[in-house]
Amino acid sequence: MKPLLLISFLFFSNRLFCQDTIFLNQNYDELYNSKNAKYYKIVKYNDKDSARALKSIYFLNGNLHIETHYSDYKNRILDGKKKEWNEEGKLIRIINYKLDKKDGELITFWENDTIKRIDNYKEDSLINGNKSERTHRLKFFSARPKKKK
Repeated sequence: MKPLLLISFLFFSNRLFCQDTIFLNQNYDELYNSKNAKYYKIVKYNDKDSARALKSIYFLNGNLHIETHYSDYKNRILDGKKKEWNEEGKLIRIINYKLDKKDGELITFWENDTIKRIDNYKEDSLINGNKSERTHRLKFFSARPKKKK
Protein backbone atom coordinates (compact mmCIF):
# COMPACT_ATOMS: atom_id res chain seq x y z
CA MET A 1 0.00 0.00 0.00
CA LYS A 2 2.81 2.42 0.89
CA PRO A 3 4.55 2.04 -2.52
CA LEU A 4 1.25 2.77 -4.27
CA LEU A 5 0.74 5.93 -2.19
CA LEU A 6 4.31 7.03 -2.84
CA ILE A 7 3.97 6.52 -6.60
CA SER A 8 0.64 8.35 -6.64
CA PHE A 9 2.09 11.25 -4.67
CA LEU A 10 5.12 11.54 -6.96
CA PHE A 11 2.96 11.40 -10.08
CA PHE A 12 0.47 14.05 -8.94
CA SER A 13 3.06 16.38 -7.39
CA ASN A 14 5.04 16.26 -10.62
CA ARG A 15 1.89 17.18 -12.57
CA LEU A 16 1.16 20.10 -10.22
CA PHE A 17 4.60 21.70 -10.24
CA CYS A 18 5.91 21.09 -13.73
CA GLN A 19 5.60 23.70 -16.42
CA ASP A 20 4.01 22.61 -19.65
CA THR A 21 5.01 23.86 -23.05
CA ILE A 22 1.91 24.96 -24.93
CA PHE A 23 2.17 25.37 -28.68
CA LEU A 24 0.48 28.28 -30.45
CA ASN A 25 -0.43 29.04 -34.06
CA GLN A 26 0.19 32.38 -35.81
CA ASN A 27 -2.94 33.84 -34.14
CA TYR A 28 -1.73 32.69 -30.69
CA ASP A 29 -4.45 30.02 -30.47
CA GLU A 30 -3.43 26.97 -28.44
CA LEU A 31 -2.67 23.76 -30.34
CA TYR A 32 -2.59 20.11 -29.26
CA ASN A 33 0.82 19.52 -30.83
CA SER A 34 3.62 21.35 -32.61
CA LYS A 35 2.51 20.45 -36.16
CA ASN A 36 1.16 23.90 -37.18
CA ALA A 37 2.84 25.86 -34.41
CA LYS A 38 4.62 29.17 -34.91
CA TYR A 39 5.24 29.83 -31.19
CA TYR A 40 5.16 28.14 -27.80
CA LYS A 41 4.40 29.61 -24.39
CA ILE A 42 5.41 28.94 -20.83
CA VAL A 43 3.60 30.45 -17.84
CA LYS A 44 5.46 30.76 -14.53
CA TYR A 45 3.43 31.57 -11.43
CA ASN A 46 4.78 33.68 -8.59
CA ASP A 47 5.77 31.63 -5.53
CA LYS A 48 4.42 34.18 -3.05
CA ASP A 49 1.24 35.19 -4.92
CA SER A 50 -0.29 32.43 -7.02
CA ALA A 51 -2.46 34.85 -9.01
CA ARG A 52 0.63 36.69 -10.35
CA ALA A 53 2.37 35.18 -13.36
CA LEU A 54 4.89 35.76 -16.10
CA LYS A 55 3.88 34.51 -19.54
CA SER A 56 6.70 34.03 -22.03
CA ILE A 57 6.01 33.30 -25.69
CA TYR A 58 8.89 31.98 -27.78
CA PHE A 59 9.51 31.51 -31.48
CA LEU A 60 10.12 27.88 -32.39
CA ASN A 61 13.81 28.75 -32.83
CA GLY A 62 13.92 29.40 -29.06
CA ASN A 63 14.15 33.20 -29.23
CA LEU A 64 11.87 35.09 -26.86
CA HIS A 65 8.96 36.82 -28.65
CA ILE A 66 6.72 38.30 -25.91
CA GLU A 67 7.15 38.55 -22.16
CA THR A 68 4.07 39.66 -20.21
CA HIS A 69 3.50 40.22 -16.48
CA TYR A 70 0.08 39.62 -14.93
CA SER A 71 -1.25 40.54 -11.49
CA ASP A 72 -4.07 38.04 -12.06
CA TYR A 73 -3.31 35.51 -14.78
CA LYS A 74 -6.63 33.69 -14.51
CA ASN A 75 -8.48 36.91 -15.43
CA ARG A 76 -5.64 38.11 -17.71
CA ILE A 77 -4.99 41.38 -15.82
CA LEU A 78 -1.80 42.89 -17.23
CA ASP A 79 0.39 44.57 -14.63
CA GLY A 80 4.01 45.55 -15.23
CA LYS A 81 6.14 45.51 -18.33
CA LYS A 82 5.28 43.77 -21.57
CA LYS A 83 8.22 43.35 -23.94
CA GLU A 84 8.19 42.19 -27.56
CA TRP A 85 11.07 40.99 -29.76
CA ASN A 86 11.30 40.01 -33.43
CA GLU A 87 12.43 36.57 -34.56
CA GLU A 88 16.08 37.68 -34.73
CA GLY A 89 15.96 38.67 -31.06
CA LYS A 90 15.81 42.47 -31.49
CA LEU A 91 13.63 44.38 -29.05
CA ILE A 92 10.60 45.92 -30.80
CA ARG A 93 8.47 47.39 -28.00
CA ILE A 94 8.19 47.90 -24.25
CA ILE A 95 4.78 48.72 -22.78
CA ASN A 96 3.98 49.46 -19.14
CA TYR A 97 0.64 48.33 -17.70
CA LYS A 98 -1.10 49.01 -14.42
CA LEU A 99 -4.25 47.00 -13.64
CA ASP A 100 -4.77 46.07 -17.31
CA LYS A 101 -4.36 49.62 -18.66
CA LYS A 102 -1.41 51.24 -20.40
CA ASP A 103 0.22 53.39 -17.77
CA GLY A 104 3.64 54.92 -18.25
CA GLU A 105 5.90 54.72 -21.25
CA LEU A 106 5.32 52.78 -24.44
CA ILE A 107 8.65 52.64 -26.26
CA THR A 108 9.12 51.31 -29.81
CA PHE A 109 12.48 50.71 -31.49
CA TRP A 110 13.92 50.86 -35.00
CA GLU A 111 15.64 47.75 -36.38
CA ASN A 112 19.03 49.25 -35.38
CA ASP A 113 17.98 49.31 -31.68
CA THR A 114 17.51 53.09 -31.50
CA ILE A 115 14.30 54.53 -30.10
CA LYS A 116 11.62 55.09 -32.70
CA ARG A 117 8.91 56.49 -30.48
CA ILE A 118 8.13 57.15 -26.82
CA ASP A 119 4.50 57.61 -25.84
CA ASN A 120 3.25 58.34 -22.32
CA TYR A 121 -0.03 56.84 -21.11
CA LYS A 122 -2.13 57.30 -18.02
CA GLU A 123 -4.98 54.83 -17.39
CA ASP A 124 -5.04 53.77 -21.07
CA SER A 125 -5.15 57.36 -22.40
CA LEU A 126 -2.33 58.79 -24.50
CA ILE A 127 -0.94 61.86 -22.74
CA ASN A 128 1.95 62.83 -25.04
CA GLY A 129 4.84 61.41 -26.94
CA ASN A 130 7.98 61.80 -28.97
CA LYS A 131 8.54 60.23 -32.34
CA SER A 132 11.72 60.03 -34.29
CA GLU A 133 12.28 60.08 -38.00
CA ARG A 134 15.02 57.99 -39.53
CA THR A 135 17.32 60.90 -38.60
CA HIS A 136 16.65 59.83 -34.99
CA ARG A 137 15.59 63.28 -33.86
CA LEU A 138 12.76 63.02 -31.37
CA LYS A 139 9.80 65.35 -31.93
CA PHE A 140 7.47 66.06 -29.03
CA PHE A 141 3.69 66.03 -29.44
CA SER A 142 0.79 66.28 -27.06
CA ALA A 143 -2.40 64.27 -27.22
CA ARG A 144 -4.32 66.86 -25.26
CA PRO A 145 -6.63 69.05 -27.34
CA LYS A 146 -5.74 72.73 -27.56
CA LYS A 147 -7.98 75.13 -25.70
CA LYS A 148 -10.07 77.49 -27.82
CA LYS A 149 -9.51 81.18 -27.19
